[in-house]
Amino acid sequence: LKKMQGGVFYDTPLESIVLPNGMETMDYVVFEYSQLKHITIPGTMKSMGGADFRNTPLETVVFESRTAPSLFMGGDMFDETPNLKSVTFKGPKQLQLNTFDSADSEYFNWLGWSTTEGGPVVSFPLANTNPGDLTLYPKRTPSPTAPRTVPCSLGGTFKIKDGRVVSST
Repeated sequence: LKKMQGGVFYDTPLESIVLPNGMETMDYVVFEYSQLKHITIPGTMKSMGGADFRNTPLETVVFESRTAPSLFMGGDMFDETPNLKSVTFKGPKQLQLNTFDSADSEYFNWLGWSTTEGGPVVSFPLANTNPGDLTLYPKRTPSPTAPRTVPCSLGGTFKIKDGRVVSST
């Protein structure tokens, strides 16, 4: 397997996957709306489309040690991934990240990435010459305008967005 077409796992119950070594390309929105929580990406990966993980419960991403000379990732790779805890690059002898896109969400205000949980935001380009793994943690704060669900005293719930009731049960 060298390439995955866009939408291959769109809206599927798939929760975890280890992509095969030798894979080089993933098109746009491959896993969007799936139940994907964990993914391991081979070091042979050269290009990943945007929004591959948008609207998933994604928690962890692991990139195996790089064998490909470069990696391109689309601009909105981690949009709408409110459960994202970390992105790890395994054993890079040297890794140069010129940019690393945000995990934008209507639920969070994006602050940046940190190399330690709760640590300071790092700037890019980011060079890692450490022979060990590099893990990045998203830094964000809850958005005051995020949709929220509140209970109704008569039973059921209301979903409120921007101060307006948008749905009820």
